[in-house]
Amino acid sequence: MRSSIRYLLFCSLWVIGSCTVPYELSQRNLSVLYDEKAGFTGPEYALHHLSDSGSVLYYSLQLHDFSYQKTETDPVYRARIRLKVLIRDSYESKPVEDSLIVLITDSAHFQHNYLLTDSLLLTLPTGYEKLLELVLTDMNSAQEVTHYLMAYKVYEGDQQFFLARGLDGNPLYRPYITEGEAFTLEAPSGHTGNLLVRYYHRAFPIAIPPFAVDYGESFDYREDSLFSLPLQDGKTGVLAFRRPGFYHFQADSSRKEGFTLFLHGIDFPRITTVDGTLEPLRYITTSREYQALTSAASIKLAIDSFWLENCGNINRARAQIAKYYNRVQDANRYFTSYLEGWKTDRGMIYMIFGPPTHVFRDINTENWVYGDAGYSLSLRFSFVRVDNPFTYNDFNLYRNPTYKEVWYHAVENWRR
Repeated sequence: MRSSIRYLLFCSLWVIGSCTVPYELSQRNLSVLYDEKAGFTGPEYALHHLSDSGSVLYYSLQLHDFSYQKTETDPVYRARIRLKVLIRDSYESKPVEDSLIVLITDSAHFQHNYLLTDSLLLTLPTGYEKLLELVLTDMNSAQEVTHYLMAYKVYEGDQQFFLARGLDGNPLYRPYITEGEAFTLEAPSGHTGNLLVRYYHRAFPIAIPPFAVDYGESFDYREDSLFSLPLQDGKTGVLAFRRPGFYHFQADSSRKEGFTLFLHGIDFPRITTVDGTLEPLRYITTSREYQALTSAASIKLAIDSFWLENCGNINRARAQIAKYYNRVQDANRYFTSYLEGWKTDRGMIYMIFGPPTHVFRDINTENWVYGDAGYSLSLRFSFVRVDNPFTYNDFNLYRNPTYKEVWYHAVENWRR
């Protein structure tokens, strides 16, 4: 970031109060979170708690997302970017702290691809959960996108007290690694002993349709294998794992909390294998059709035939294939936890029905609306966050038999 200029500003609450949008985030439509067409292809954020009060917010921005302009008084093409950080108690509260504003200007990377990375020091007290509202603005074009990041700082051995970095020194910004990907892990501040690692390799079923009864099963917390990692200066050496599953790192083995990384395959979240194209078809095939696909002499040819036969012509088939598997990959990026994103309840709904028109969120729930939010007959889905020591991104769908007709109608649309 040496070639860019950054300024820090602090704004008082009366400035924030002049905003015309509802201060309660639970009343705002947050559908942009699951629709990249409405915003930038980034940014990415990661939060790392260092001490009782200090926390670091890391961010990365793809500068090619931003417009470069010159002015009458400045003949140099520059990007002008603003990042505003608002700290709230919840989605229902007003900002409870002064806002932090970062102003970034860049002229060195005009017409070049460049990943800008930097960090901010925040004051977040231990023992509380806070919500960070992160508003990123391209000041040249006035394009703006907002992301939301929960700060969990109740227990000092929880996820955000660890930090995984790639070999380039930057945070991973994601809860998963790929096969053989090298990284290091920083332990909670002050921890000097070894880290305990619990490895789990489980076969989880995909989400069931929204009208079906989900009896679920309790998770068996007995690990499949167990090992420890030595620390030097508070961090591990270079690590690289190859076995699919998830790895749960703990500073205190007497509790369930810790830091988890998921390994779902070498190219994840992209779909690059035959199995990767086969499994998501389970949502739009009958049991007999799916069994025939899995037992075919050439699964790839069988999949191609499935799409061609149902779509009627090759152009329609190509369009449907691209649309379907793009949604699989999007679901993987948005909803992945111990399950690949497409296998989760939100991933299933996203794949079959597409990005929701409206998303309303609070600390523990998400409500999706397809259609007008004020229209009683619009299609709605509600998800509740699961208390899961491995991830903050686990949500269960409230299922209802009334979804049966609309589900089969949506599935049929994929088959023609």
